[in-house]
Amino acid sequence: MKPVVLYQSKYGATKRYAEWLSAALDCPALSIKGVNPEALAAYDTIIIGGGVYASTISGISFLQKNYALFAENQIFVFAVGASPESKNVLADLRTRNLPGDLAALPLFYLRGAWNQSALSVPDKLICSMIRKSGERKGIGSIDEQHAAMLEIIGTQQDWTDRAALHPLLTALQTEEPLLQ
Repeated sequence: MKPVVLYQSKYGATKRYAEWLSAALDCPALSIKGVNPEALAAYDTIIIGGGVYASTISGISFLQKNYALFAENQIFVFAVGASPESKNVLADLRTRNLPGDLAALPLFYLRGAWNQSALSVPDKLICSMIRKSGERKGIGSIDEQHAAMLEIIGTQQDWTDRAALHPLLTALQTEEPLLQ
């Protein structure tokens, strides 16, 4: 197996997981922004990860646009978010980010970090809108992901954990990837 880890990280948690994967697999970890898709032909396994923003995995458009170039490779996707892991979160991410031929790809969810003070102005505005919406609707009438966001807005948390990579590393070692 000759793997490569591709990632798109906005605040650092996804990059941290990508670097941990890179060390565990003794392979490169590359930011998606600088990758030439044709260069990926040198690898038989592509692991691509990104942070979750508004239920979209950042960097997933790279995979969507270039899937035909490496459809023969083993491909694994990981998403890093602030919400706790649940079957609903994973199902929503799969539906929104892995359409058509991508739907069968193994998808893993890793809990990231949250630092309210480090957010960009647009992200702070989104948090403000989520908070106001939750206050208006009431916590019981909003979806699981937004409810989780309401609980952490205004705080600083770091849930990153090397051990969270175990299911992904296990799937990489099997002949047939596990569908999560």
